[in-house]
Amino acid sequence: MAITITLAQIKAVDNFPASEDAFITTLVSSVTTFVEDYLKRSFEVTDYIEKRNGNGLSMLFTNQYPINSITSLTQIDKDNVVTYTWANTDYIFEGGQGRVQLRSGTFPQGLQNIKIVYNAGFATLPKDLEQAFISHVLWEKANRQGKDFGLKTKSLGDGGYQVYEQGIPSRIKMIYDLYKKFGN
Repeated sequence: MAITITLAQIKAVDNFPASEDAFITTLVSSVTTFVEDYLKRSFEVTDYIEKRNGNGLSMLFTNQYPINSITSLTQIDKDNVVTYTWANTDYIFEGGQGRVQLRSGTFPQGLQNIKIVYNAGFATLPKDLEQAFISHVLWEKANRQGKDFGLKTKSLGDGGYQVYEQGIPSRIKMIYDLYKKFGN
């Protein structure tokens, strides 16, 4: 599982009985899948090989981040043959953004003509993301047990009605959105 949250971490917030451990483990798996699909990225430290379009600019962005290291950065032809290799002194990378910046020159324009081999992911989840994930699991637990966790109520002068917040609570979504990959 890419997002690693333990039962102990969840029980530190909501000390449920051991009889619910399997249920919570299932929720953790379900929420992990949802979060990674929603954020369009993985958080696990992993090696990646990507082909990117050369854009005629001096920078490109990787699909996964934060970048921990870059093994190689090359230009390839349509047959996957390396036509140019940038030395590690030819570029810098801003890991948190997944940005690779050439110190001089540009990435030649082309389709899938830049190959980057790199390592990316979080060794430890950022605390705000960890807390949002735990809150999301507990919100799912409450909803599946029929509790009104996250319910908003609004009263009107001529009577009252209830308005349910759609989807995950906005306070959780707001944190997720800080880590969401936009674009391709």
